[in-house]
Amino acid sequence: MNKIALLLISITLFSSCNLYKPGRANVPILEGKNDGNVSVSLGRNYGVEASYSPINHLGIIANYTNGFQNVELKDEGNSNSTVVNRYNNQQYEFGLGYYFRIDTSHYFEIYAGYGIGESGVFGTKNDLFLRTQVAMEAMHEHLFIQPSFAYEFNKTTSIRLTAKLALITFYDINNSPYYPQPESYFFDRTFTSIQPTMTLVKKEKVLDFSWQLGLYISPENGFYTNRWLNTSISLGVNLNRLREKIKGTDY
Repeated sequence: MNKIALLLISITLFSSCNLYKPGRANVPILEGKNDGNVSVSLGRNYGVEASYSPINHLGIIANYTNGFQNVELKDEGNSNSTVVNRYNNQQYEFGLGYYFRIDTSHYFEIYAGYGIGESGVFGTKNDLFLRTQVAMEAMHEHLFIQPSFAYEFNKTTSIRLTAKLALITFYDINNSPYYPQPESYFFDRTFTSIQPTMTLVKKEKVLDFSWQLGLYISPENGFYTNRWLNTSISLGVNLNRLREKIKGTDY
């Protein structure tokens, strides 16, 4: 077995998590009929989130996220060469939910939905030949439920606390000999993802600025990519306030 295979196995074995990476939680906090948001986010994941309320108390969310991570190690047998493991995950999510305002400062919403995506682990030996080895690729789908509480400090600033629970199933697995987990590890199993997040939001006329901190927790070993902490920022447009701005009314 060549050195790139040995290094791929070593990196994966010593990473507590090695395949799946959840995306940013979409926490819209809608206000009423025809309210909605469209935003782009950047961090350890990047993506697009959208939400809309066709009637009071009913919300629709959709989002795309793509997360990747490169882990680089020196090739001990060649000082001029390195091996880079690339963990990649992209997914699409759609959900329906119910929201309501508890009082002037407190808010609750809950969404449930479906997601689909693809994950992979790739290793590249950066020497004269730039050899790349696929360790594993797999499609995945999941069901999720996502309750959130929000507290508004004032008219423009709020904090949102979310606990997202997902049940993930893998399929169409392409597994190479360099990956330490056999295919049977992923077949006929449901993996559990628990993703608590905190989101700080600042509203500025038609724009929303937010910063989100998320944790990735799973009872199953060898499941996540080895970054269990995620941070991201986003910039979004609020549809209600945009309409008010176009009509010439003040926010």
